[in-house]
Amino acid sequence: NGKRVAVIGGGPAGAFTAYLLAKEGVAVDIFEPRKTRIPAVVGGEKIPPCTGCAGWVQNDVINLLRAYGIQVPASVIQERLEDVAIYLASDKNQINLHLNNSTYTVYRGFGPINAEDGPKESFDAFLLKEAIKAGANHREVEVNQVDLGTGKAQVHLFTSDGVRHKADLVIGAFGHNPRLMQNIKYPENSEAMDSPITQRASVREYYLGEDEVRQKLQRKIHILGNPTKAIWFSAIVPKRDFISIVVIGRKDIRPGNYDEFFASTPVVNLLGEGMQGQKPRCACLSTITLHSPSKFIVQGPEGNMLMVNIGDAGPTRPRDNGIYAALNSARHKVERLIQFGNSAEAQKSYKRFIHKTYIEDNFWVDRTLEIIDLVLNHDLPRKTIVYLATHHVPFISPAVLEAIKDVVTGSVSYKTIPLKMLDTGIKDLLKRSS
Repeated sequence: NGKRVAVIGGGPAGAFTAYLLAKEGVAVDIFEPRKTRIPAVVGGEKIPPCTGCAGWVQNDVINLLRAYGIQVPASVIQERLEDVAIYLASDKNQINLHLNNSTYTVYRGFGPINAEDGPKESFDAFLLKEAIKAGANHREVEVNQVDLGTGKAQVHLFTSDGVRHKADLVIGAFGHNPRLMQNIKYPENSEAMDSPITQRASVREYYLGEDEVRQKLQRKIHILGNPTKAIWFSAIVPKRDFISIVVIGRKDIRPGNYDEFFASTPVVNLLGEGMQGQKPRCACLSTITLHSPSKFIVQGPEGNMLMVNIGDAGPTRPRDNGIYAALNSARHKVERLIQFGNSAEAQKSYKRFIHKTYIEDNFWVDRTLEIIDLVLNHDLPRKTIVYLATHHVPFISPAVLEAIKDVVTGSVSYKTIPLKMLDTGIKDLLKRSS
């Protein structure tokens, strides 16, 4: 209908939004300064910049992309995984989960690595290319300021090349970017959007060689609960020649936390004792969302939307499966726009969905983590969970395994986990009785 949409950010949320809009014939500009072209690769190392993400693309992400005509190619996939091994504190017992369907590990950001079969393309760059092929206009510039107060019809974006751009709707998919959030000019009598509450986590990648990675980790993601006093969660993820190590603490992660981590029993058992002195090929302190923002839409005078934040910039699934949350938010955003146009009805419908699906989880994620901390920090509940997960106790064991799987994969909202546990336990009893 002649309207133009500006998408700020070319990560999964922004690229998928632009792809879906362009497929519907909407004029869309996607502002992403990073290039989709693969630069030169030196010595097997990734070329910065990167986003510091471990790049575990779960099965619900794969299915969602396929449903909209996107097949992740082999040039993007690093490893295909079907199992998860979970270690609680320093206990030797491990809980093994089978994921039923293959999941992928990929490289995020826009930098590739050298592999035996050629340079690997990043997941983000691949999705952005899909949006461009669908008809989105990629502008390789950074947005420095957004002016939403220019009038009823259009908003203005100011970019790093000194150009002013016009749009009818801005979709903010710029991740955790407090600087840009501070440079949004709001209309009179309009509430400012919230920023997510975040915490510093860490991602490191080490080169071990494909044979050693396969020998030590097989095709499993290894998750460690409470490996040290400072770290409550870590994942060691195989990526062909490389491994990614994701570390989340009770407070912001510091580089020194790795010394104790590499000396912990489960890590030594997995990787050996030589990791402390090994230099990572890539290391960064990234941010994760602890609580989603409750104000993520700026309304126009008629209830239409001037700007909406999605992905890590907006409501997401706290601490878990952020790629799926980004794609899912983008899908529902576009569906509302296509169905209702940029109207008050579209704004209200999308806001209801996001509140129910993601913002309400702000409460439930805190309660879930309190229970996890109770289990991890006390011998009796921890050993009870391990026993129930590794033996079959009718009703209880299937329910416990379902809860562990849901927390690990982030496949459902936290508030639905108790109901899913009950449903799984009842189905187990019915199956045994028949």
